[in-house]
Amino acid sequence: MENNEQPQEKKHINIKILDNEGTTIECKVKRHTTFSKILDEYAKATNKSPKELKVALRGKFLSLEQTPNCVAMEDGDSLEIMSTQIGG
Repeated sequence: MENNEQPQEKKHINIKILDNEGTTIECKVKRHTTFSKILDEYAKATNKSPKELKVALRGKFLSLEQTPNCVAMEDGDSLEIMSTQIGG
């Protein structure tokens, strides 16, 4: 009997979180964890307010309700965390 099952996709991926101050944090996240939760954990670790931060991937801002799976993130990808700017 043959095993026709496809290999299961990894449940976790390792990502890097980069901010505009040059800080890099490496973490392991589930593919279905929302960016809102990732942002909250980053804010806690860096003592910043999540309300003042945005998440981007490859220069494009992401919805906080999206997940790494939604945007096809792979092991080793980097998220950018940026402070929101008011004015011009």
